[in-house]
Amino acid sequence: MLPFLLLFMGFMLFTSFMTSRKDKKKRAELFSQLGSGDKVQTYSGIIGSIAEISGDEVVLRTDEGSNTRIRMTKAAISSVLRKHGSTGASSTTEIKQSPAKASV
Repeated sequence: MLPFLLLFMGFMLFTSFMTSRKDKKKRAELFSQLGSGDKVQTYSGIIGSIAEISGDEVVLRTDEGSNTRIRMTKAAISSVLRKHGSTGASSTTEIKQSPAKASV
């Protein structure tokens, strides 16, 4: 019974490691393809267009009329709704974020 339990735990750890590795790769690819003018959505639900990108920070233009801008980190972006220059929202790129571990 013990060898079966150890084998099962090893399989679960391996599966978890591979899934997190795949998600991290997809996230890095999303961040590398971000550009000015892309319409994105954040994890908090804010939708806006990227006005500028510098290092780890992104400035989103959320309102065209009043030119409201919000500065945030790239990690806050959950999906790209529309790439700059494309017509329509035919392809949405979403990424999953693993649940954060809370520390008290």
